[in-house]
Amino acid sequence: MLLVFVFSLLLQWAVDWVGGRYGLYRYVWHPPLFRVAVFFCCFGGLGLLAMQ
Repeated sequence: MLLVFVFSLLLQWAVDWVGGRYGLYRYVWHPPLFRVAVFFCCFGGLGLLAMQ
């Protein structure tokens, strides 16, 4: 699970960089909450893929 956590953290950082670079956070109500939600979605998705 540690590897899944690290990969999801890297993926979340990449999504965060893209969102910040192109101004996508203007359309989000609460950016820190959105960042946490993106991390949990990445972690859950990668965790499900790792369990197969």
